Amino acid sequence: MPIGPGHQLAGLVHLGEGCDVRPVLSTLRSATDGRPPVIQLWARPRGVAPDALFALLCGDLSAPVTFAVDRTGWAPTVALTAYLRALPADGWLRVLCTCVEIGQDWFDEDHIVVDRLGRIVVQTRQLAMVPAQ
Repeated sequence: MPIGPGHQLAGLVHLGEGCDVRPVLSTLRSATDGRPPVIQLWARPRGVAPDALFALLCGDLSAPVTFAVDRTGWAPTVALTAYLRALPADGWLRVLCTCVEIGQDWFDEDHIVVDRLGRIVVQTRQLAMVPAQ
């Protein structure tokens, strides 16, 4: 389901005019099994092939992983490192967002962006503040 009017993330994701973002909805649910959250989505720019800048954008495209523990809202990034490993092939990009720990004040978040050929094109790691309750 694309993020657009009526979608639960429509108020947070304002990229809909320039790109098509399709989250795997089951990965946006609250985590109840004690495992670290994993968010998955698919993305592509509208009307053009993905380029290096779009691939890098995908490295910070998902909702914060804190959504999985019902801590929604603004999660300011304190540090972000991004690696462009390859230019993406034309087509959808798959984004996998994971974390190691969501603490009381801080959380980490990693993104892996894979093109249609199965190549990792971008890796990112960020440290951010947990949204206020």
